[in-house]
Amino acid sequence: DAAADSVASAIDNAGITDLSVVFLDRTTPSYTALIDAEGELIVGLADMALYDLAFPKQMRRSKVREAIAAADAILCDANLPTAALERLVALAGDRPVFAIAVSPAKVVRLAPLLSDLSLLFMNRRE
Repeated sequence: DAAADSVASAIDNAGITDLSVVFLDRTTPSYTALIDAEGELIVGLADMALYDLAFPKQMRRSKVREAIAAADAILCDANLPTAALERLVALAGDRPVFAIAVSPAKVVRLAPLLSDLSLLFMNRRE
């Protein structure tokens, strides 16, 4: 889809290795936010169902495991299901893991991992 092509192009232009998997029968996860004049969120709409479906299995791919092993640090967010986050932390070993809360509803996915996180980015609501 066009959103996936745009993201893939930006990743490539930034020189980042893209380990994404293409699902021909699914749309790219998306997030739309309405922000007021002060920069505060009015409402956010998210379609992240593909993360729940795919990420626990994707964490088992050898290229993903190799990329994690080669990384100096790991950055993840709470869009991933808890099982995938737990696997990511386990694969990270002694590397620092930084996480982004993303929303009050999803930050709870990080609760079982708090002692394993080096830093958690969140706002007042989260």
